[in-house]
Amino acid sequence: MKNIVKNLKKVIVHHAVFQDVEEQVLSQLATPCSDQIILITGPTGAGKSTLCKSLVVQLKKWVIDNPESGFGPPVVIEACEPERGEFDWKDFYWNALHGPLGEPGMTKKIDITESLKALRENKTLTRYRGTSIPRLRELFIDVVNARKPIVVFIDEIQAAAKTRNSIRRGDNMDVIKTLSINTNSTFIPIGTYEARKMLYASGQAARRVTVAHMRRYTLEELNSQYKPIIEFFCDELGVPLSASVRRDVDYLYNQTIGCVGILSEWFVKSINLAIGRKKRVIDRDILEKVRLRNIQLAGIAAETIAFETEHASEGDFNLSEFFKLTAPDAKSVAFDYSNDSLRQKRTARTPGRRAPARDAVGNSE
Repeated sequence: MKNIVKNLKKVIVHHAVFQDVEEQVLSQLATPCSDQIILITGPTGAGKSTLCKSLVVQLKKWVIDNPESGFGPPVVIEACEPERGEFDWKDFYWNALHGPLGEPGMTKKIDITESLKALRENKTLTRYRGTSIPRLRELFIDVVNARKPIVVFIDEIQAAAKTRNSIRRGDNMDVIKTLSINTNSTFIPIGTYEARKMLYASGQAARRVTVAHMRRYTLEELNSQYKPIIEFFCDELGVPLSASVRRDVDYLYNQTIGCVGILSEWFVKSINLAIGRKKRVIDRDILEKVRLRNIQLAGIAAETIAFETEHASEGDFNLSEFFKLTAPDAKSVAFDYSNDSLRQKRTARTPGRRAPARDAVGNSE
């Protein structure tokens, strides 16, 4: 059964949702003058990271087969979770240069021009400062421009949505947009539904971003689409589920919330436990030992259902009705511009200016 575990970790299951998103992304990349940011979002365990691996393999092959394109292989950078409640772009650039981009020396390079100038003036030589955020961003852009990756993936991008206010979230999405423009590269951020908060906070970014939804399977798709995936795991990959468990599709669906990634990880843990217990079949008892706990499932389900409920009527947006609902009462915004009442109102609110009638000075006895 150890070989089955290896297969589960290597083999990519091209199920219906996976194929739809993959085709959408590849089609977008092949479209001239298309948006340079493609945001892939979905619930935890939907298979977003697996999709990223599949895209990387295909894009690497395309770059090798098309050397005249001038593109380099794709790059995958992971966004680090903030430790102090605010996403740190300095850490992002630093980790990218020292990791996936493989240019740790860039942060220690010396500016020859400044060094020669210091020698002429008999001043102390100073190391080129490459640790500020603007300088690290400049180095990041230089390296990406030199390598010309066909795509820059940013995994776990929901980390950039963890900020103190919505303005910061919009700023973070604008940073990604700026990076894509300055490097002339397509950026594909990948993350949970929380990543969409960045999109909503920036109207400019929302206009330039294509969203690909790596969704879960719904209850209505249980028998038509989710059950065949379970059968593929059993028949093609050799997952030794007991006959009773294999028939209980409702149980397998409920414990995974319809997410194929959770299902795959569950099977891997189950096989490892079965090997430890020297069992040849995965029964209900083994599955129960390694399944996600109820509190974990509840957290994933709450986030997923909240998003699905909020966007249930996403395609029925009516601009006129939207403005009717959000516009304030006309009387409350009516101003008499003939006597400049708006200017008078603002002047009366000028901070720091004392109002004699209100703020008495001296003794009031």
